[in-house]
Amino acid sequence: MCQRVEIQISGLVKDQGLLGAVARLGDKWGGAAFDIVDHWEANLNGIGLARRDDHSVLVYVDNFGSLGDTYCVELEGPPDPSGDLPYSSIARYDSVSFEELSHLVGQHLGLVDPRPNGR
Repeated sequence: MCQRVEIQISGLVKDQGLLGAVARLGDKWGGAAFDIVDHWEANLNGIGLARRDDHSVLVYVDNFGSLGDTYCVELEGPPDPSGDLPYSSIARYDSVSFEELSHLVGQHLGLVDPRPNGR
């Protein structure tokens, strides 16, 4: 049985398309598959999805200026000791579909589809 994920993010209202995508990801991977991390409260079009056991492994999703059901995605990891940022950028993708987004989230966060045969 599929459980609907509940989303509660900061006091600001995030973009409805972004919230819908996060809800769909929760439906696909399970409501407890990832933590929603909002380091970008003022950015109403961006949100982070992190590994539950390690928030330094994060997928940043943004739909600002995207057409339809497409997203900009950055895969982040623990900080590089020689760098100045509190994270390392592993990969960045522009204009990915929801299906590609779902695949990237699952792969980067090490998720296993809870549904039989992934359906």
